[in-house]
Amino acid sequence: MPLLADIQTLVGGRAYRSAAGDILVKAPIPCFLSLSFTIQLKQGQATPDTGEIKTQLARTVNRYGFTGRLPASLLSDVIHNHLEDVAAVSSVDMFGRIRRPDLTYKYIRDTETLIVPDEPENMLSGRTVAFLLDPNDIAVSVATVAIADV
Repeated sequence: MPLLADIQTLVGGRAYRSAAGDILVKAPIPCFLSLSFTIQLKQGQATPDTGEIKTQLARTVNRYGFTGRLPASLLSDVIHNHLEDVAAVSSVDMFGRIRRPDLTYKYIRDTETLIVPDEPENMLSGRTVAFLLDPNDIAVSVATVAIADV
């Protein structure tokens, strides 16, 4: 993680730490995320800017913090901000690779909510794992579907 050593030096200095203790700064355990979904459009609707959608999704996930879970509804909300009224999001698939401190991987996958497993023996919990998403790890399909006019 960038600047981790600098942060450790700062908070470990006499100005911040207690004389009776030490401060240890640790990087989050990464959960590298891959995401795929389908945007369903009505006949004649313009295709949204999928590049901007990917950028906003990555920004949202990377700023989400230590929650221990990642709901698909959060991602759908970001996607819907770029869609016209009748468009829909379907087939959401979230896949995470958690890199444990012993360099092994724990894989998690879900369509509704990714939940970080509680494995204290492997230092995994909602308070230690952060979700990371690169826009290049997002697959977007666009489909035209028959939507009846009401």
